[in-house]
Amino acid sequence: MASPVGHTLAGYLGYRLIPLRFSQPLSQKWAWGAVVLANLPDLDFLPGLLIGDAFAFHRRESHTLIAAIAVGSLVALGVRSAKRWQPRTAQRLPLRGLWWGLWAVAVYLGHLCLDLLMVDPKPPFGLQLFWPFSDAFVVSPIAIIPGLQFHPVLSWHNLMVVGIEILWLAPLIWAAGAVSSKLKRIQS
Repeated sequence: MASPVGHTLAGYLGYRLIPLRFSQPLSQKWAWGAVVLANLPDLDFLPGLLIGDAFAFHRRESHTLIAAIAVGSLVALGVRSAKRWQPRTAQRLPLRGLWWGLWAVAVYLGHLCLDLLMVDPKPPFGLQLFWPFSDAFVVSPIAIIPGLQFHPVLSWHNLMVVGIEILWLAPLIWAAGAVSSKLKRIQS
């Protein structure tokens, strides 16, 4: 499972990719929205904390393709009905709600992909990606980032995990910014 730092960086990457679609920069509310979307699946810790087992519900329903589609649908409906949340360029697009919904699905799926690329330290291993159609946990055959340790949370190992997440995600964020800057220069 990835750290909140890794998920936040993945959400920020989703924000940095938005200008590839729109020629103008977006406000910071979109960055915060992307970060919230990227961390949303891990809210499944909260009900577990209430019953004394933080992992009781983790990596289950909130870590599924159905959850990603549901969140994307809610974002699409919200954007479509609230013009104040749209950049001026998006107001001219006939499918603006659909575009933002697909973007939200992609950011949410970024969380799931990051979790799949981690070494999972606690059984059951993987995610229930295809729930409710299957109760099986899906595990990636490739794990590129070591998993977090939870006892103790503040450890050199976990600091190393965050460092590896930064090494993987920072170049992608930089590349997204470089491409969007180049597109702006071309459009000018």
